[in-house]
Amino acid sequence: MKNRVVTFLTAAVLGLGLLTGCSASTEPSYLVPTTESGKEESTAPTSASQEAATSESASDQSEEDSSETVPSQTEYTPTPEQFSEGYTDEGYIKGLTVAEYLKLPDFKAIELKESEIAPTDARVAAYISYFLSPYVTEDRESEIKDGDTVNIDYVGYVDGEAFDGGSTQGQGTTVTIGITSYIDDFLEQLIGHKPGDSFDVEVTFPDPYTNNPDLAGKDAVFKTTINYVNKAPDFNEEFIKEHQEEVEATFGPDAKTPADCTKVIYDYYYENTLMTKIQEALQDTLDSFDAPEEAFNTAKNQMDLNTRMMYGESLDEFAKSAGYTDTQMDVMIEENAKALMVYQAIAEAEGWHYTEEELKAEFKEEYDSMLEKYGKGYLAQYLISKNGAKYMQENVTIIRDKTQDK
Repeated sequence: MKNRVVTFLTAAVLGLGLLTGCSASTEPSYLVPTTESGKEESTAPTSASQEAATSESASDQSEEDSSETVPSQTEYTPTPEQFSEGYTDEGYIKGLTVAEYLKLPDFKAIELKESEIAPTDARVAAYISYFLSPYVTEDRESEIKDGDTVNIDYVGYVDGEAFDGGSTQGQGTTVTIGITSYIDDFLEQLIGHKPGDSFDVEVTFPDPYTNNPDLAGKDAVFKTTINYVNKAPDFNEEFIKEHQEEVEATFGPDAKTPADCTKVIYDYYYENTLMTKIQEALQDTLDSFDAPEEAFNTAKNQMDLNTRMMYGESLDEFAKSAGYTDTQMDVMIEENAKALMVYQAIAEAEGWHYTEEELKAEFKEEYDSMLEKYGKGYLAQYLISKNGAKYMQENVTIIRDKTQDK
């Protein structure tokens, strides 16, 4: 299920992806989030790889990191006819009435808990820490406080014997107290110490402990040394003024205060999580039909243009070099095609027929250059996808937990 949702997530912005990749000014694509390493299931420090979080958290980090990697674009530039191939001037898939294949659900009947959508304070703070990381200095004097990011070394012992996977091997690892997830109260025991201190951290492995069942329930001692504390600058208005160019590049041109930046981060995570939840709720609908040839070929063309621009090779060449089978690629194309159909189904039901005036209002002074680059059909499809996503977000039922009203 998760892989299918991820595929649909990619498809959900298929109509936006090329535009945002080529012209950041048309959509707020400047925010590239870090992962949430908020404290979850407690785990043990691991081996020389220094992966502090749980295996699940490490997997999420890898997955999100890979999704954020943007390869350098090649010199390949599609024509506006290629971009708009398969679309009418109004952004609809040529020759296809989606209502004949797909019946949209009642979005208001989709109930989602706001507490499961809204990002935690820790997630927002983690992104700010990520943004500040290039400006961090090594503090070798200050006493460690809750929330500090600290570089440490350790060797773990059970019954007086060092065990495999319980040492940083002198390479050091960086952790954040209250954010990074370690077993028991490992990180809390760092509080009050200073760089240069060496001391014992005493913990008990959870039972069961899937990372290493042999350690489940056992007491352990980690001989720990504090190397230094990462000292980040205060993220305040003074910092923003001094680094306005970097702040605007990350959070957008309207970010002038810490509150502005925090709102951008919050909204980004909220909207992406909301779309994921909606797409999960739509999975049965997506499974109920097969994408017709018109939608399949249009989606394949869009994916081919993306891979040619980003990797310098066709979709077929990319699939072969990446090790995808024809069947796997067909599944991905099919899911992308269905995503296009969902947005078109909303457009058909709502009677969206974008005029040239509406396109000009969307793209403003860039309209002429965008039209020359992408063609009218692609620009109209962009609006269908953008407004289709907005329509779903605004029409599902968001349930506030009682605790949120206190």
